[in-house]
Amino acid sequence: MRSGHNIDPAAIEDVANQFAGVEISAAVGMPDQYAGEVPALFVVAVAGAELDMAGLRLHLETNVHERPARPKSIMLIDALPVTAVGKLFKPTLRDLAIKEKVRLEIARICGPAVQVDADVGLDSQKNTVVDVVVSDATIEQITELDATLKPLPQTYLTRRAEEDE
Repeated sequence: MRSGHNIDPAAIEDVANQFAGVEISAAVGMPDQYAGEVPALFVVAVAGAELDMAGLRLHLETNVHERPARPKSIMLIDALPVTAVGKLFKPTLRDLAIKEKVRLEIARICGPAVQVDADVGLDSQKNTVVDVVVSDATIEQITELDATLKPLPQTYLTRRAEEDE
């Protein structure tokens, strides 16, 4: 879902899978403060292929006709997670998309050099809780990160790595 748009992941995945060097892809929702969720795309490259990520982004921008369905994040991974019977397991990808959202916000607020460790789990009522530990961030940056993540549907627990010591 994105701002009331019900986005079919296949509309994104079919376009991505047509791109040279893409073996398979999977689209999931990534949390977003404004839209609720935005599409995030995970791609697996054909063995031995060097995937042109900029070319893939342009291909998606050109060929995914519904603007809200265009992925905001494209991540290259070694393999898509599957269940014991070989079916795609999207909950793991959703957790990775949450971690990517945290990484993007940390980079925006603190800069790309700051290290972050985000652990996604469930509380006793099966609500998503994200434990975020940030290295080399100021208290002001952690406060801004808290404010940025607060509107998202998950619960975010943020702290500086120094607080763990």
